[in-house]
Amino acid sequence: MGVGAAMAFRRLFQYISGANEAGLQMEMTAPVLVRIPEETKMWEPAVYTLNFLLPAAYQEKPPVPTNDKLYFTELPEMDAYVRSYGGWMLSVTSRLHAHLLAKELGRVSAAYNRSYHYGVGYDSPLKLLNRHNELWYVAEGQVICTDPQEPTPPHPPRTTAPPVDSDPELLSLRPSDPPSLAPSNLSPSAAVNASDAPPSGAPSSHPPTSTRIPLEASTNSSEPGSLSPSPQ
Repeated sequence: MGVGAAMAFRRLFQYISGANEAGLQMEMTAPVLVRIPEETKMWEPAVYTLNFLLPAAYQEKPPVPTNDKLYFTELPEMDAYVRSYGGWMLSVTSRLHAHLLAKELGRVSAAYNRSYHYGVGYDSPLKLLNRHNELWYVAEGQVICTDPQEPTPPHPPRTTAPPVDSDPELLSLRPSDPPSLAPSNLSPSAAVNASDAPPSGAPSSHPPTSTRIPLEASTNSSEPGSLSPSPQ
């Protein structure tokens, strides 16, 4: 997502690596969520919010960050329309898949929040191949699970690998292609955000951490928590 997102990621990674008042180290969770505004005025900076999900053990009372640019928010329960893609989660690819998903949602008259979408990454930056990313639009009103203009395609049969002498429990499943419209139910969670000051009304007991980063206008195991980059 650019230099700003890299800075925000580093702040959040430092937090889970012990840069908190308790000095606790926490496991990295997946996915990482980036909240991306759909449109901004030419004279306004676009603010991207990078979110790490807090492990379940720290949802109720997360350690306080030592960096004052990090703050907690709650991710409410939601239904989302999801489009999956591979490669790297860059600004250009996120915009492209947002356009493609919005086009499909418009074709079936699905209601969703048009003011922002989530870019969602599941893999370590060190992983080079077979990466998995998603694009989420938060559903509103009645969720549409099928395309009324086309019959639901048959699901390909799952196959299992032949028995293995050394491990009879080992199975190999062939994944099926994800549908173009895949509503996903997401449970509430906490997250940590990074910004100059916590947003007004931000909860203090179940917060996530995030950092908000301003970008030039021209130019996502356990319950989750989030972090986002904020203006300098």
